[in-house]
Amino acid sequence: MTDNQTRKKGIFHPGELPPYFSMDDFIKFLSTQEPVLDLLEASILQLEKGEMQNSPATIKRLLHTIKGESGFLALAEVEAVCHMTEDLLMGDLTTKFADVLLKVKDWLSETFSLYAGGTGKPDTSDEILGMLTDYQNKVSPTPGPRVLEPGMNAAQGPATDQQQIDKRSTVLKDSITIDLERLDSLIDTIGELAITESMITGHDRKNQHRSMEFKKSLKALTAITRELQSMGIDLRMIPLKGLFNRMARVARDLAQKSGKTFEFIIRGETTKLDKSLVDGLNDPLMHIIRNCVDHGIEKYPRDRLAAGKRESATIILEAYQQGGDLHIEISDDGQGIDGDRLVEKALKAGIIDDASALSHDEILNLIFQSGLSTAQTVTDISGRGVGMDVVQSRIASFEGSVTLQSQKGKGTRMLIKMPLTLAIVDGIFSRVGEETFVIPTLSVITSLKAIPEMVTRIFERQELLKFQNSLVPIIRLHRIFSIDGAVNDPCSGILVVVEASGCKAALLVDELIEKRSIVRKNLNLGNFEGQGFSGGAIMPDNTVGLILDISSIIALANESNK
Repeated sequence: MTDNQTRKKGIFHPGELPPYFSMDDFIKFLSTQEPVLDLLEASILQLEKGEMQNSPATIKRLLHTIKGESGFLALAEVEAVCHMTEDLLMGDLTTKFADVLLKVKDWLSETFSLYAGGTGKPDTSDEILGMLTDYQNKVSPTPGPRVLEPGMNAAQGPATDQQQIDKRSTVLKDSITIDLERLDSLIDTIGELAITESMITGHDRKNQHRSMEFKKSLKALTAITRELQSMGIDLRMIPLKGLFNRMARVARDLAQKSGKTFEFIIRGETTKLDKSLVDGLNDPLMHIIRNCVDHGIEKYPRDRLAAGKRESATIILEAYQQGGDLHIEISDDGQGIDGDRLVEKALKAGIIDDASALSHDEILNLIFQSGLSTAQTVTDISGRGVGMDVVQSRIASFEGSVTLQSQKGKGTRMLIKMPLTLAIVDGIFSRVGEETFVIPTLSVITSLKAIPEMVTRIFERQELLKFQNSLVPIIRLHRIFSIDGAVNDPCSGILVVVEASGCKAALLVDELIEKRSIVRKNLNLGNFEGQGFSGGAIMPDNTVGLILDISSIIALANESNK
């Protein structure tokens, strides 16, 4: 890095910005490249599948735009790479060119990430240009038909770089780039407004002497607050398309590395999710797709044909909204999970002592135990006993759940359920003594009134609930949080059966109050941070209700029973 490289908050320019551009212009350029490169990658993958009608024009248009903007910003290396790649697109194209294009796209991603303050080490532009030259020499391309871009005709010729910039600027006039921290601050402020409105409304219910004008004004305030709240949350919602396109690239690379043939199908990519949750789903989905390819799909096509299947396997990644939740399904029509091998591995690893009492679902859930893998051999794709436990804990941190279905010889289906946003919590209000807690609905299986025959003890210490042919530990919240005056007899209160990270428990509460959506507030809990709570909410009576972190609650209960 030379002395004349411009810097700002870790962002650097590899040379010198032209005097008519500021560092803020450069930052804005970098911040807009991710969706452009996602679309570029998706178009390249379509080209590789043989789609020659629209993909080449889209790829060329995107590269031409990046080249033009980079030229104006004095990013000479990026401009040179895009220019040469664009020239090669004018020749006779084959699906093999996709390999070259993907390497160019990866180099652009890594280079822009480096400019944005990342720690990556992309290849030099000379290495990328050398690769392009080698490809050019191998195929000896001849001039092909001209690809006409939007805004260009045969008489006019290609649009100039400045025309491309002007055209893009015209499109961008209707939208602006918002700093994520400022957006979070806005949503937090809206949350404060919602809490204040709730307190005022609650106070007004106790006062019957307010004028009708005041009540109308308060009703209008409530409506406006709800609308602001909805708009604020919607600002953070983005389509899953970029994430799913990245998974298509992962699947494509795994196909080449494993030598297996399969079709990767994407559905529901326009479904929207909170941006922070989209970013967090990248690694879990990657782990699952790796397992589909490595463990799920048969190694040899002849094995599929012998089982009466199509020679080429299928992996489906699908998203859809159900109520206030997001559902993501990943399924394959491979060989399924071998339960016997899973039990054998679990016994050898000391994870279980006896499998005779385990149901089919409980055996499948062993896959989420740390250090357990059914792989016959360790590969660079998977098989080291890490991955699925990480998937489950990561999804649980989003207050979501992962369920697994598999039939040997038929295939496997994994379902991820999670809230569309963590800013709004769909919860069940429950009372324990004089305290009110919120149990996230996604963690709740059912609630019930127990009878003595449903409760049993082990070692005269731990009480268990007989539930769906299994034994579920009973957790007294009043003991964990030292609450006086709460119900102690499991048959006198309400048992709420919950599940998190593959573990079930029955929470003993005095009373279930209501089910409703609430605005989550992060709380500064000091020494109690992470000790059973994930946030707080203003209750209808203006008191603060604590939102339970079910994973943490189960861990605390297990610790106290040791």
